[in-house]
Amino acid sequence: MSPFQKWISEYNFGKSPLESGYRLSLEPVSLAEKQAYVEWLVGATANYEPGVQSPEEQIARAMLPSGKVTEAQSPNSSLTVSADGIAFIKSWERGPGGGVALTQYPSVEGGSDTIGWGHKMLPGEDFSGGISELEAEELFASDLAIHEQIVRKNVEVPLSQTQFDALVALTYTSPKALKSSTLLDLLNTGDYNGAAQQILRWDKAGRPPVAQRGLTDRRQSEQNIFLNGVYNNH
Repeated sequence: MSPFQKWISEYNFGKSPLESGYRLSLEPVSLAEKQAYVEWLVGATANYEPGVQSPEEQIARAMLPSGKVTEAQSPNSSLTVSADGIAFIKSWERGPGGGVALTQYPSVEGGSDTIGWGHKMLPGEDFSGGISELEAEELFASDLAIHEQIVRKNVEVPLSQTQFDALVALTYTSPKALKSSTLLDLLNTGDYNGAAQQILRWDKAGRPPVAQRGLTDRRQSEQNIFLNGVYNNH
């Protein structure tokens, strides 16, 4: 525990979290020190029931700078997708052969082809000769890091591990869901349950967009992870 955190711990003794948080906001301490306190609070409240915002979590949100946070300032900066989350994503990103796709194939959503574990080919990429399993894993790791970053940069409230996994799985196919959406707006006001209901809306693909059975099933599974911590692999 840092000296600043020790001071906070002693100062909180006998005072309500909301009173202590308000008084702390008036203290002439650096943003780095405040951020350290945010991270400490998030860790201290990690076992709260998902979807229920504790007074400590409210304080943590209030301590953050207004507007979008940087990845380093995010209350979820230390989170990465769990092994269960990785297995879940891969189960929904299997190729036509039922496993990793070492040759490219047409994407269900249209547009560029897909290869590996759901990697949408980018302009300039040429995998006409196929890829190895190692290359598929490298592509997956790179794609996963990009979508983890989307969640960390845009979500301003603390997430549990399962909530983080669910949102990364969602953005893996629908990155706009956490860039400018009702889902993100609700989540960043602390309405976890309202945000969870919005996950189901991101089940459309194609031109014009129409609901896809596979995406509908996947969104329901992601919602179940977010709300209940249950991973239903495909």
